Amino acid sequence: MPVTIAWGTEDRLLRQGQAVRAQQRLPGARFVWLQDCGHVPMGDNPELVAKVLLEGSSTPLLEADRPGDQGQVAKTSA
Repeated sequence: MPVTIAWGTEDRLLRQGQAVRAQQRLPGARFVWLQDCGHVPMGDNPELVAKVLLEGSSTPLLEADRPGDQGQVAKTSA
């Protein structure tokens, strides 16, 4: 399943060292620095957060629920 970690460059609650730890724990995740955003980036830059969310949700998911479907791209309705 695609995972995105988005981290504010101005976050004063969760420090940048914790961002490095998150990257190490989820090495396959996409990591995005949210420039000039703090701990609640939706208030700092809602357009940037929406862009990151939309980019992350545009990746098709793999179906792995049923035997025989593993590795198949799930079909989406448009």
